[in-house]
Amino acid sequence: VVLGPGAAMTVATFVDFARDVAIATPSDQVTLEVLTSFLLRFGPAVLPHPGVAAVEAAAQLDGAQEAAEQVVLLKTCEFAARCLPAADHLKLEAAYYGAWRLLDRESSRTVRQAAGSLLATLAEVKVIAPDAHAQQVVSALQRPLESQQDAFVAAAELVESLLVSGDLPWVLPQVQRVAVAMVDGCAEGRRPALRHLVPRVARALGDGGPQWIAAMAARLFESSEEEGRRSDALAVVVAWRDELVALWGLADSDDESHLAWRLVQHGLTRGDKSSAHKADRKRARCIVEGVLDQWQNGKALTKDAIAILQKSKISATAWKQGWTAYWALFETAEDYSVHLIKATWPQIQECVKASTGQRTKLAVMQAFWLEHLLERYFRHENDAVQRYVLQQLVDLGATKQGLGLSEAFVLGRLLPEFNRMPQQLFPRADAECVFEKKTKQFLSAFVANHPEGVGVGSLRLYQAAVKVVQHYTVFRIVLEVLATDEITSRTSRSFCHPLDVPRLLVEETPWTMRPRLFSLLLKVYAGHAFAVPDEHVYSLFSFVASIADDMIDDMADEIGGVAGLWSSESFGSHVQWMTAALLGEATDAPRDSPVIAPAASAGPEAAVRCFRGMVRLVRVADPELARTAVWPVLTPILVGMYDRQYMSVRAQAVAASGSAYIKALGLPGPDDRTLTAIASGVLPWAEAKLKAALSDAVAWAPHAAAAAGAWAPVGSTTASHCPALLSASEGFLAAANASQEDAALARAAAAAVVAAAVADHAPPAQAMALWRVCLGSEVTRPRGTDAKYCPATPPEGWWSGAEKLRRREGYLDLGRYAREGPGPLTSTWWDTEIAFATGRWKVLHAVASSPGFLDALAHEPGGVLGAAQYLVGAVERSGPPYVVHLGGVIACVLMPALSGDYGIEDGAKKDLISMLCRNTSNFIGAGCGDRAGFDLPTAVTAALLAHVFDPALLRAEAELWPEGDGPVKALATGFLELGESLAGVARAVVVPLLGGLARLEEDDRGVLAGWVEFLADVLLLREMTTPDGASEAAPKLAPASTPAPASLTHTSAYVRATALCFLDQVAPRAPRVPQAVARAVLGRMLAVLDSLAAAQKAPRVEEGGRPRPPLFLTTEHRLQLRGWQALLVLVPHLTDPEEVVEVVQAVMLQLRVAHVPDVRSYQEVVASALAARFPALVVPALVQELRDVDAGVAVAASLLIVGAFAVQRWAESGCIREHWSLCRDLAAVTLPHATHNAAYIRASAHLMLETLLTAAAALPEYPELVGSWTGEGEPPLERLRMFLVGNRECVRMRGRQVPVWRGWDPLGKCHLGAVTTGVLVLPKVTDQDGEASDYEHVYADGDFRPTTTFLDTLKAELAAEIETLWDRADCTMYPAVSGSWLPAARGGVELEAALPEEQGDVAQGLQPEASLNFQRKFEVDEIKALAVPGQGALETAERQRTQLVVAASLVDKIPNLAGLCRTCEIMNAAELVIPSKLLSKDPLFSSIAVTADKWLPIGEVAPDQLLEYVRTMRARGWTAVGLEQTAESVSLEQYHWPAQTLLVLGAEKEGIAPMVIAELDACVEIPQYGNIRSLNVHVSASIAIWEYTRQRVVLGSGGR
Repeated sequence: VVLGPGAAMTVATFVDFARDVAIATPSDQVTLEVLTSFLLRFGPAVLPHPGVAAVEAAAQLDGAQEAAEQVVLLKTCEFAARCLPAADHLKLEAAYYGAWRLLDRESSRTVRQAAGSLLATLAEVKVIAPDAHAQQVVSALQRPLESQQDAFVAAAELVESLLVSGDLPWVLPQVQRVAVAMVDGCAEGRRPALRHLVPRVARALGDGGPQWIAAMAARLFESSEEEGRRSDALAVVVAWRDELVALWGLADSDDESHLAWRLVQHGLTRGDKSSAHKADRKRARCIVEGVLDQWQNGKALTKDAIAILQKSKISATAWKQGWTAYWALFETAEDYSVHLIKATWPQIQECVKASTGQRTKLAVMQAFWLEHLLERYFRHENDAVQRYVLQQLVDLGATKQGLGLSEAFVLGRLLPEFNRMPQQLFPRADAECVFEKKTKQFLSAFVANHPEGVGVGSLRLYQAAVKVVQHYTVFRIVLEVLATDEITSRTSRSFCHPLDVPRLLVEETPWTMRPRLFSLLLKVYAGHAFAVPDEHVYSLFSFVASIADDMIDDMADEIGGVAGLWSSESFGSHVQWMTAALLGEATDAPRDSPVIAPAASAGPEAAVRCFRGMVRLVRVADPELARTAVWPVLTPILVGMYDRQYMSVRAQAVAASGSAYIKALGLPGPDDRTLTAIASGVLPWAEAKLKAALSDAVAWAPHAAAAAGAWAPVGSTTASHCPALLSASEGFLAAANASQEDAALARAAAAAVVAAAVADHAPPAQAMALWRVCLGSEVTRPRGTDAKYCPATPPEGWWSGAEKLRRREGYLDLGRYAREGPGPLTSTWWDTEIAFATGRWKVLHAVASSPGFLDALAHEPGGVLGAAQYLVGAVERSGPPYVVHLGGVIACVLMPALSGDYGIEDGAKKDLISMLCRNTSNFIGAGCGDRAGFDLPTAVTAALLAHVFDPALLRAEAELWPEGDGPVKALATGFLELGESLAGVARAVVVPLLGGLARLEEDDRGVLAGWVEFLADVLLLREMTTPDGASEAAPKLAPASTPAPASLTHTSAYVRATALCFLDQVAPRAPRVPQAVARAVLGRMLAVLDSLAAAQKAPRVEEGGRPRPPLFLTTEHRLQLRGWQALLVLVPHLTDPEEVVEVVQAVMLQLRVAHVPDVRSYQEVVASALAARFPALVVPALVQELRDVDAGVAVAASLLIVGAFAVQRWAESGCIREHWSLCRDLAAVTLPHATHNAAYIRASAHLMLETLLTAAAALPEYPELVGSWTGEGEPPLERLRMFLVGNRECVRMRGRQVPVWRGWDPLGKCHLGAVTTGVLVLPKVTDQDGEASDYEHVYADGDFRPTTTFLDTLKAELAAEIETLWDRADCTMYPAVSGSWLPAARGGVELEAALPEEQGDVAQGLQPEASLNFQRKFEVDEIKALAVPGQGALETAERQRTQLVVAASLVDKIPNLAGLCRTCEIMNAAELVIPSKLLSKDPLFSSIAVTADKWLPIGEVAPDQLLEYVRTMRARGWTAVGLEQTAESVSLEQYHWPAQTLLVLGAEKEGIAPMVIAELDACVEIPQYGNIRSLNVHVSASIAIWEYTRQRVVLGSGGR
């Protein structure tokens, strides 16, 4: 309209017009639509010459920059193509290629659409030949996509028409190859191909399209584990969901390994809240819903699928409902908080139960899908969710049925989750206990329920643990489960896994934890293997050799168990074959025997290790085999070693080190003549090799030194060999300081090893020369070297690279050097340094131990003082383990110097002692804690301190520091405090210190007394232990003749127990020490009370105030426990009455205030034991405390317990007369307590008074006790005695107390064994009744807490008696004992005459009438006396019960269950079924049931087993009747009850589950007429039970 009719434009004008349109339109897409519509309507008018316009537009395409300009040019060409005749199509070729060039540049979507439309139009009108166009399109598909996305998309759009037309058959295969290449490529090409190309190819393939899509999805998913490719595979499958579901037949397939289900599994388990993961989860759900839709709609269901549905009795609708519930659970994981998952966990429990075959609402779900749900939880971004789910699964799986999940999920997904620390899983005070107990039960159930048997389950669990477990605690728990008798007794003993050392044990496990793991590994192998396969012999020998030398003696039983897998004949043969194979000798074993095959290819170090393991097994299994099987092979080689230098390196190493190791173990060997011949052959060889080691063959030094050290004492040529070797060594040791060359350092190490081997045989003059050389020689680590530094190259094949990766802890085994030798010298820098230092200090120790050494040293420059100063200064620069040998040298030099006459002044002595303690403290501190520079285990620390805490040093400190503030004490105190936060430190200090104190002489009592405060600190110490529950091993330095119990070794009580054993030992020669320690301990506990009082802002204890008691398991409570346990053991050592006064006063002060019950129990024992031994000191104080009329209930009870024990002890021993004044005072203050409101206080007072008055009645002084009385009758005290003795209820009450008192022996509890007996321990797995069958010998806590107290036991007995009295409170409720009661009441007979004689006074004043209606009750024993009219006597034992069984499995409240029990017994029901029999043992149940559970048969059916129980009972002919309101329920009185009736009761709120109702024969309901519609389940059941009884018993037996 604006242009007018006939208006024409040039291309330039049209472009300007397009720019105006672009400005006026909101987007490029609208601009394109406007221009397209404009050309369709006005094109012929504005562009009258399309050919010219096309040429001009095509020419301007390459130069156009703006999107509007490009669009108008493209649209102009497209308009021309539709208008021009075929003859003018050549004018459009430039436009065709210009459009492609435009697409090659970065273009907007609008431009791409315009270009694609132009190319499609040009191809349609055949401007370009079809083949040329197709080739151009395919080429565009193959171009790089970094900057040509538009060209690719346009080509993909164009290729569709080519594929659909089918005119060019070569295009489809070509495009398919392009698509596959792009799908296999990177994400930049894969995503566009999947979005634009793959679907078009699939549509072009027609019926083969779904298969093509399936192939593409498989390529994406299976070619790589890249998450992006798998997400793309999910997207492809979702896009073609319906077609692929039909193609794959998923609706009737249960193949869990199918690609579709693996795709779903991947999608469902994506773990975080990112958009990509959410999309994958939605896609996975979409696939499953597609399968369910086809199933529900009946599509794609084959006959097999229909058969599966019919067989499983699961409808498609039920299946859909199950999946709906499943998705609802899955949605909870989308929330970050754990609260939703906790709220819906009961439904997840249904899934778990469904996986074990139990029918629940989600029974249609397979375990396969449940695992996906759990996997999603384990990948949740909130750690709290992961921990909660694992806790719940462990709880569910810790049953005999297990979880019912697949092995792959349990071992591959759940087991790695246990790597989380126990305190993260179970954040409670007893975290480790709960963690171990639950995890053991869980893993035991998995193994026991393994579908292939216990043997296969054990093997799979072990293999998985070796592979995935990363925490040594979890690995230990797995091994303990596999080593239990419950598992090993059921295994098939087909454990075929070789016993290799797991990587976890070597690289991650602390050194102190390894003994336990090695022991368990041996137990597992011995318990599960039937025999040792031939191919396992070599690996088994090597495994035993890998155990640390100082662990071997403790593992004799475990090693013997493995050796027992062989028969004696086969073991002997294997030992002989292996010995010959390692030595390269001929053997009678088969040539291809797997026993010797590994030995043929072993290197020297590996061969020596295998030989050592074999010898260890021989030592345990049959030591005589060393004489009969090993030595016959070794002897010829050893005798001719010097002449057979051509032997292989392995044979020489095995012969030298192996023979030395056998001698070190003390195994039987050849006769003396043969030993001499061997020494004659070995010593020359050793000398030659040692000399070679001192030059260049350093690797020979360990083996040659071991041989020389072992055979030098035997050989007659020792005198000729040793001096030469020592002389050669001196030169290399002297040159060590001057050289930093690698070879010189290695030779210095070899020289030290050589000198250490033969230093004991050095002449005196040469010994002092060695002293001078070794004292001044040191090796310095070369700059730039690290732990992998290798100063010398060993012979080819000497040791493998894997053997170099030994952890440094291997050097911390103190027994290894002595029996195995120094090991390789040049594997790492640590080898060189440790070999040199150890050899050096061993040489110095050997020289310092020789006779007359100190006298010779006194004449050396610097004398004894200079040498001592150098040695003490070297401690701080030392390292493990050679610091122990340095300590031995110090003990030989410094300790005698402190007490001997070597001219050392007191000031110098003080400086030496101070420097020694300071350097020792710095050295140990550098090896402890998180910032430690090296590893320092307990054994090394204890061995070093054993030299420091020498008796001579302790005496010197006492003399030089008479004030008691010496450096030795400061050293011990400092590390004792450190032991509360670092494991192993406390025992490493206390054990050697107590050993030094124990070696003091009789005259050193003053020295011992100076350590009282330290001993008190030890007794109150709570040592730090590892969270695993297995702490540092006990140092093998027993300080007392009676060591601490072995069961305490790995607890925090070991140090305290050791100190108590020490006090037991020193008490006979220093009796005042335990007395002083007891006072110090009491003083510490009084300080605790003071701090509690101050914290509460209450008056102090000394001022009469009562501080609050310590809360349970607080620091104060634990300190009180430890203190009173120590006093319990110290009481027998308190002998001096004058010094006991202070202890008694403190004990009474402690009794006066409130305490936690277990602490108060210890106080009562201590106070009673003191009262038995020192009555004149304890009882007056006790009397003074009892005068407080307002004492607390617990305080009064404790005081009376102590007094009653003393009185009973005097009465039994006839000592009342001797303690008459004490008895009189005690009776006076006890009498008011006989009226106390608390029953147990009143009963204790009655018992004490009755015992005292009865025993005193026979004494002449008795009238003085009871006093004068001016009134009528007996004096009040005598009347009280007569009442206590004559009253039946008092007698009954005392009868309840007497057994408790007789079983209480305070004096018998005053020893260490009593402290650890009856404490809280961990129960093992429960038996079938749910009760703990036994207890593990693992203490739940190092601060032992008694499981029960004397007062608790006394209260329980008194409560039982009071309950009996309460039931008989009404005189008319006393039971009738004969049939005369009823006739007497009905016939007008005097009631008193009808009663038994002892009940006659009850009826006085009662005038019964003939119509008297009174209440009477019967006891069980009286039922036999009843007569049922018309049936004679009813015998209790043979009475016939009705055939009514009441199933109350869904009732969970104990009062309801107890009331049902009472009702069922009264109505004579056949049986009551409850959820668990454990409920009937609850005190509340017993109090309500009033012994009905003793007569009524009670069954047990868990709630989740009720459905199966109902089915079983119906199959036996019983009629199942539910008490529930349903659509078909019948009124209670209208229902005819069958004889055999199973009455099923529902839960309080939920009622009976629908699936159970479906199995019932009928449902009855109680008519209701009120406003509410709810009755208590017990009340409802009682009404129903009565109705059954009315119909079947009353009306059914003549209307009774």
